[in-house]
Amino acid sequence: MIVVLYKADRSGRTRYYTLHDRQGNLFSPYSLSILWGNAPGAGREREYVFSTGKEKERMIRTRIRKRLRSGYHHLYSFSRKPEERRFLRQEVINL
Repeated sequence: MIVVLYKADRSGRTRYYTLHDRQGNLFSPYSLSILWGNAPGAGREREYVFSTGKEKERMIRTRIRKRLRSGYHHLYSFSRKPEERRFLRQEVINL
């Protein structure tokens, strides 16, 4: 799953916030990468690892909700699995 959010900062530059729900990595079966910066695929990146899928889902919901409340807008999302498409819809409804 990929979710890209954006907003214009005070100087007029566009800021991007991207969540990548990737497959597990070397350390855990569940991981989440978050990128933020002036370009959708560039800037700073942080990787989170989880021991359960529920922990990962909670982090995804929390991060999306926080960014939408701070003025970000949905730019793009993609998911191969229909059950993952619910994240953004639920967070927009719960604002």
